[in-house]
Amino acid sequence: MKLSAGFPHFALLISCLSIVGYGELCAQDAPPVRLGIGYTGTAYRGDFTAESGAIWRAEPGINFSVDVDKQKPLRLQLNIGTGGFTEQADSPLPLAPEGINPNTFVRTTFFYTDLKLVYRFFVQQPVRPYLGVGAGLFSFQPRDEAGNFLGENIFSRLPEEEYLTLIGSIPVSAGVEWKISSSVGLGLEYTYRMTGSDYLDNISQLGTASGNDKLHSLQLKLLVSLGQNSSPNEMNRPTLPIIIDEPVAEEVPSPVYYRHKDGRLRER
Repeated sequence: MKLSAGFPHFALLISCLSIVGYGELCAQDAPPVRLGIGYTGTAYRGDFTAESGAIWRAEPGINFSVDVDKQKPLRLQLNIGTGGFTEQADSPLPLAPEGINPNTFVRTTFFYTDLKLVYRFFVQQPVRPYLGVGAGLFSFQPRDEAGNFLGENIFSRLPEEEYLTLIGSIPVSAGVEWKISSSVGLGLEYTYRMTGSDYLDNISQLGTASGNDKLHSLQLKLLVSLGQNSSPNEMNRPTLPIIIDEPVAEEVPSPVYYRHKDGRLRER
């Protein structure tokens, strides 16, 4: 299968993120590593929700992150996560050609990994809002009610419709971190994930929505820094010079003599 026309631009974005991230990692000797684990709720937006004005259904997932906890605004973050969504078509799909029976239900699981550039505001404060954008890989598996993989069902879409289940994605995030101590923090993050496919629900040309499918997620996460790290107040505290007093030799008084009546010199 052919690569999409936008793949060279996606590869260029990955390369730029890697170069910037390498520079960030090398800018400081042995920076403390920060690990994050998050509980995520994800909602899907695509052909099955095109006509819906109701609140989107969200399903749970998990996210792991790694970055360096430097007291600088810009940092590189690696994310790995998994999740899924279940959706039923809110309205009838357009009439399909004879012999084609498009699915109206989908249960999709996905896995992703991405590199993200994050800019934090007020880095010296315990509460830090931030914005982030990244690029990475996204793998998905759409299935029907019986658990069958819809990608192998050629009668669920038009004959010319083939798609990859490993695609690129671009996450855009906004959130806030609360630094509880020098090594522990909490975070709340919203992510809008643009995917490189319109087949997360196995429906594209027979659907009603334009453009590729998208995901919205809200994440609550725990952040733990490994290695020695100073708190923001300690980082700003001025360093006082260390003064070492040189040892002073003790003065010994000189002896005083006088002449005794016996004619000899004696010490007083």
